[in-house]
Amino acid sequence: MAETKKNLKIRFEGRLDNLIINYGGKVLYSYKREKKKETGKTEKQKAAQSKTAITAALCSQMNQIPALQYIWKKWPDKERKPYRNMLAANMRHTSPDHLTIRNIISPRSQYFSKNYFKSIDTSGIDIVIESQSPGTIETETGKTFSVIVIICLFNPIDKTKQSYKLYTLYTEIKDFKITETYNIRLPFEPDAQKELGAYGNFVVYNTVVFAELTGAPRKWISTNALEFELNKQEGEGKTEI
Repeated sequence: MAETKKNLKIRFEGRLDNLIINYGGKVLYSYKREKKKETGKTEKQKAAQSKTAITAALCSQMNQIPALQYIWKKWPDKERKPYRNMLAANMRHTSPDHLTIRNIISPRSQYFSKNYFKSIDTSGIDIVIESQSPGTIETETGKTFSVIVIICLFNPIDKTKQSYKLYTLYTEIKDFKITETYNIRLPFEPDAQKELGAYGNFVVYNTVVFAELTGAPRKWISTNALEFELNKQEGEGKTEI
């Protein structure tokens, strides 16, 4: 500020929120910037944010398994990192509250099968891999293969709970034979056992990769996801297809 007996010179730069000019005991000018009203997120913005968070949660679980990382390296874009490919393939299929049957945990393969799910109860999940037809996957005979299952619980009975829960289960089996039927039981950890009774529905995803879980599979079997109700009747022990 510059001041003389004859006049008053004031120069400002930058943003002003509050300003009072006082000269000779008198207020010459007073200015107060109006604060912008804070507006909450729209329902559309909330839904988009929720879909992103749920999809990221799925892809984070997938990305922890090296064999899945490997098969996601080139699809849908070989220039992207596997995690980014997982996100790109799944984002548009997720609902604001949970995953859907259109989400996937492995890219579509030339080897495709119906979902391997058989039944589920509070202690674990049963899946069945039936014998393969000749002319399909004989090249993998004798190899170790890994079965990977992800389930998404949703529709909580207590609406104050998180809208969904994700659990990943897997196992490795040696010496693959196309003529053999594999009945596999994957047990739940204690925390999953508690949550299973707290949700009304679930979606199940599974895939078979022909390598160890830490390996680099060249071939895998993709499946479509399935959705089921849980706890349909009091006292009912299992949900089965």
